[in-house]
Amino acid sequence: MKNMRLFNVALLLICVLCVTDSRAQDHTRLSLPEGAIARLGKGRISGSIAYSPDGTRLAVPSTIGIWLYDAHTGTEVSLLTGHTRQVFSAMFSPDGTTLVSTSEDHTVRLWDVATGQLKASLEGHTDRVYSVVFSPDGKILGTGGGGVDHTVRLWDVATGQSKAKWEEDWYAAYANINYTVAFSPDGATLAIGHWAEPATTLAEANGEWDNDPDIPYGTIELWDTATAQLKTTLEGHTHVVSVVFSPDGTILAGGGWDGTIRLWDTATGQLKTTLEGHTGHVFSVAFSPDGKTLATASQNVVRLWDVATTQLKISLEDSGHTASISSVKFSPDGKILVSLGVWLDNTIRLWDVASAQQKATLEGHTDRVYSVVFSPDKTTLASASEDHTVRLWDAATGQLKVTLKHMASISSVAFSPDGNTLASGSQSEVWLWDVGTGQQKATLEGHTERVESMAFSPDG
Repeated sequence: MKNMRLFNVALLLICVLCVTDSRAQDHTRLSLPEGAIARLGKGRISGSIAYSPDGTRLAVPSTIGIWLYDAHTGTEVSLLTGHTRQVFSAMFSPDGTTLVSTSEDHTVRLWDVATGQLKASLEGHTDRVYSVVFSPDGKILGTGGGGVDHTVRLWDVATGQSKAKWEEDWYAAYANINYTVAFSPDGATLAIGHWAEPATTLAEANGEWDNDPDIPYGTIELWDTATAQLKTTLEGHTHVVSVVFSPDGTILAGGGWDGTIRLWDTATGQLKTTLEGHTGHVFSVAFSPDGKTLATASQNVVRLWDVATTQLKISLEDSGHTASISSVKFSPDGKILVSLGVWLDNTIRLWDVASAQQKATLEGHTDRVYSVVFSPDKTTLASASEDHTVRLWDAATGQLKVTLKHMASISSVAFSPDGNTLASGSQSEVWLWDVGTGQQKATLEGHTERVESMAFSPDG
């Protein structure tokens, strides 16, 4: 028994000494539970990752903050802490000088990428903040609440003040409302789509939800960002999962639970066409950079549509994914399409858009992949996963370049516009990394729950 006690003491001393190692230090400023002597690890990946606009930084949200990595070497630059709950997402501004993060702590935080200092904490949401997006000029921030927060808000990035808030009475009938938001390319219009989780009294015995025609959960609203006035309401879907503007802003595409994709004329609000063929929920829609092709994903099928003729160009029925596809995304030059599998699939597949042939299958993640993002120079693809890792891949060959390991989920990553800084979001912190040196630059603190989303301002 005495020998066992000595062994336990020795083991405890070894653990304490190990805390000084750079790979096993307490990266957070969160208080330890009673009786704990140290916190080790980098947190679990908890949301979508993001490159800086210039491709030199990668931001990775995690359960302990937002990590910034050197996108070339994969080394840590900094950890941004301050959220008190999990970080959901991080996004760089278009110029890369500012990083925005959202969290389960109900706050949205703006960080100075160069110094790692908190610039502003935007408060007003009453539940987790799921969606965040910068206007193209970086002057306005749009956020969408989740859970019992039934609002979409616009914020002035320079002052941190609220510009507008949208909320409707019918939301009170639902247990959870989730938003998808998108700015038009000129920043003059904000599109808001929503899907709802009804209260149990609205659920059918077989598990299907009532489609009350008086409840507009399948609408997309277009708002004037200057006046905060509703411009038009686009109807037809049942639960809108994704919305996206065409690069020239003349068309809005929406994907819904009804298995259709609807294209609207943004000037008139008129429905141009309805694209049919998917047999499940359309989780993701994406325009090619030239606006000529629309990619859509449902279940394990990817479809490419000719936007001008609205004809189906090709249907990738044999995508290789063994589970639902959560997201499709074009490379910056439009030559590569990325499809992202979830749950039991956990793969990322690269497709040659011209030939519709699969270029590579990126395998290695052992759990759900939350998000993928291209570096600004198009050479690297970053992926964030529930398996506690961020992986950097060669976009041309599909070869793994670097694996960034965490101890918990990373929800979001973002590159600064110049690519020099990588931000990663975790439980309640954002970490900033120098992409060139791989050194941690700063830890951004302030959020009290998980950071859901991050974004850099246009000037970085």
